[in-house]
Amino acid sequence: MQILYESKLDFIIPNFKARELMCPCCGLIEIDYRMLPALLELRKSWGAALSLLSVCRCPDHNNSDGVSGHPNSLHQTKNPTHNCSTCATDINVSMYSSELKFNLFKLLRSHGWSVGLKENSIHADLRCVVLKFPAKVFFYGSKIPNWYSKRV
Repeated sequence: MQILYESKLDFIIPNFKARELMCPCCGLIEIDYRMLPALLELRKSWGAALSLLSVCRCPDHNNSDGVSGHPNSLHQTKNPTHNCSTCATDINVSMYSSELKFNLFKLLRSHGWSVGLKENSIHADLRCVVLKFPAKVFFYGSKIPNWYSKRV
């Protein structure tokens, strides 16, 4: 699915606006067809709004200094290594209690998402569905978020 949006306020799917999904530098939305239903199911199961920090990134944006995304990032609209469209999101959890952060982590895992953890955001991707890779949990850098380490 490839869309270029002029209005950042349009809802692409219920509960998610174009500005949440689009590449911030060019407005491109190119998402694997399994991603949007998975986001809807996640939102429904969570029962509250989810604040998405980053979904689509064109290759230029992924490589920009402010982002410094991984060359194989599953946020990329055109992933050169895996030959797929965007199948990842970063969710803002900065306003959540430790308990809510951990509950969202558990929900994501129960729905088959791979999860990358930071203190104030959670990366979630569909590598197991789109690429047939095993789902996994990982940490950014060597820092395990406090909210996670206190519950495991």
